[in-house]
Amino acid sequence: MGNIKKTKKTKTSLSRRQKQIIQIIVQMEGKPITVAAIAEKLKVSSRTILRELPLIEDWMGENDFTFVRKTGVGLQIIENAANLDLIRELLEIEHTTRVLGKEERRRRLLGELLFSTEPAKAFSFTSGYGISEGTLFGDLDYLEEWLAKHDVRLIRRQGVGIFIEGEERAIRQAIVSAVFDLYDINQIIGILPIGQHSVDLEKPVEYPPLLSFLKGRSKIIAAKILDEFKSVLNVRFRDSAMVGLYIRIALAIHRISGGNMITEPSPDWEELEELREYQAVKKVQKIAQERYDVELDENEVLNLTECLSSARIWTDASFFSDPMRAINVRTFVASLVRLVENISGLAFHGNRTLMDDLVNHFSTIMDRNQHDMFLAYVQTAPIKKNYPEIFAAVETALSILGDDIYTSETMEADVGFVTMHFAAAAERIQAESEKVVIAVVCPLGVGASRMLATAISRSMQNVEIRRIISAFEISEEQLRKDGIDLIVSTTELNTSFPHVTINKILQTQDKVKLQNRIDEINKNRVLSKTRHAGGAVPSIGLEDIRRTSIITREIVELIENFRLLQLMQVKDYADLQEQAALLFARNDEVKEELVRCFQSREQMGSTYIKEMKIALLHCKSDLAVHCRFGFIRLKQPLVIEEGEIDGAIVMIAPGHLTGSCLEPMGRLSALLIEEPLFLEALLNGDTSVSSGLAESALIRFYTTKSKNGL
Repeated sequence: MGNIKKTKKTKTSLSRRQKQIIQIIVQMEGKPITVAAIAEKLKVSSRTILRELPLIEDWMGENDFTFVRKTGVGLQIIENAANLDLIRELLEIEHTTRVLGKEERRRRLLGELLFSTEPAKAFSFTSGYGISEGTLFGDLDYLEEWLAKHDVRLIRRQGVGIFIEGEERAIRQAIVSAVFDLYDINQIIGILPIGQHSVDLEKPVEYPPLLSFLKGRSKIIAAKILDEFKSVLNVRFRDSAMVGLYIRIALAIHRISGGNMITEPSPDWEELEELREYQAVKKVQKIAQERYDVELDENEVLNLTECLSSARIWTDASFFSDPMRAINVRTFVASLVRLVENISGLAFHGNRTLMDDLVNHFSTIMDRNQHDMFLAYVQTAPIKKNYPEIFAAVETALSILGDDIYTSETMEADVGFVTMHFAAAAERIQAESEKVVIAVVCPLGVGASRMLATAISRSMQNVEIRRIISAFEISEEQLRKDGIDLIVSTTELNTSFPHVTINKILQTQDKVKLQNRIDEINKNRVLSKTRHAGGAVPSIGLEDIRRTSIITREIVELIENFRLLQLMQVKDYADLQEQAALLFARNDEVKEELVRCFQSREQMGSTYIKEMKIALLHCKSDLAVHCRFGFIRLKQPLVIEEGEIDGAIVMIAPGHLTGSCLEPMGRLSALLIEEPLFLEALLNGDTSVSSGLAESALIRFYTTKSKNGL
């Protein structure tokens, strides 16, 4: 003991409390101190101190210090002054294990259980987290109940250890649910390698425990596969949808690489195979194997199809993939808007943007519920505080209308999202003219972005919100071409473009921060005056011009070839399909092809809309040259098993048209719900009124699209 000891590198990590205990004993300069005295100093129980002693003894032994516990005497470190100083120095440089709060501890414990490849001993958790067995068992009881809700079992088996059991599909769903339940979306976005503002892949990133599967190969390949999906489908995703999809892809790659495959096919496999997303996954399946050495069997293909179908945000024109479903969704949305309007006293009727946003939102909700996918949550407290009347109206309306869409759990979680759409519409109604050019970024989606944009416009008299963009698609070059001065974002951005970060709900401090940035821009206005004079013209390419030409042409074709046919009666449904084909067939070959397409669609499910007493006969065919819309009015209703048919909507589109090129057809489909006079005129056989309403709707659509860029 006379010499200063040479210590080896410690293996045991100390918690903050263990470090404090050693410091107290060292202060005694070799004299004993009782456990009770230490407990009094630290304001804890003696039992708590006793639980910490085994690891303290390990640490002392690893560093060759003499630590003595004497019953009835106390605790001692029997070393000379020089070695006591050495202990003090070691404690200063010693890596201290952070004492975790209950929520953080359970979060980390859940992550370890979900990703563990073998049973773990209770001691590894008690020592690792610096907790007692009683605390551990309390945490495990809580997690056992949470996991059971996701059909995953937590097993505690004496002599074996602690581990989880469940089907692979359930375990993945539990992981995804845990991620989105326990982490804010902004925390997740900050570490994902997707988008032009993504973090440097070479920089070290601190991963939350439940996101450890994003490390290494899975992280990079998932981003590449997501890009492949976007390319194949030619779509854009809302930020929150993109994050969810990325998480699921990365998790699938991680689990597959560890040998954890989905062994049971999806119960909805027949429906999934009919989706466009299924074909997209099949294309990417080959790419994943050849380029990234990722093997996706049929069960994994179906799993990714479910993910894509729930994350996809279709434009309202893409109703053509399933117009029956689109009309049902739009009918629900129209009822919801009318009810919220009646309850709140605010005029939402006729607000096209609100209708379109809600149709997209509820289409996604239905997909998620159908395939048991996660529902991203939004903090409702600030929304409820800032828009109490709208929140209450939405909550009441959804409780009346939402039984067929929601469970009690999902409705409660979604009230905030739906309120944001209505709040955005309310803000737009009151928004005034703007002057300074801003782009808004908010990862919670269209409703939140538009609500924030209009709130800014209303509060700041000298701004113009020119663009609402995705956090993953920031292009500094494009922003400059579009004349943007400043990005206003609700999440931190890794970009050199001028930007300011504010809260999702605009608060006083945000207004001050934003006004300061606007003042800076105004000081330099002379330098940017030329760029902003008259408004910047967005840059377009050849594909934009080609798409615009197609859309314009289809609008003209629909207006000039709008047809209403009146028949006394038809023999049966097959006869009705043949009459619908004859409405636009150029020859017998086209007629037979259209009849076959109508029949093929009918085999997928009834096209009868009972509430309207009409049939919806629609198809896409390579023999069709342009989009066509018509109506067959039956003077004597056709009686079928489900009810009576007074008429039939006929919609035909060329097989080569996709995406936005089908939007004009979607506008006429929406008109059936939004304008009661349109359906009334069709059922009355009034060609003049019905064609006039269709023409007006398409011209308004063209005008709006032209302003925003077709």
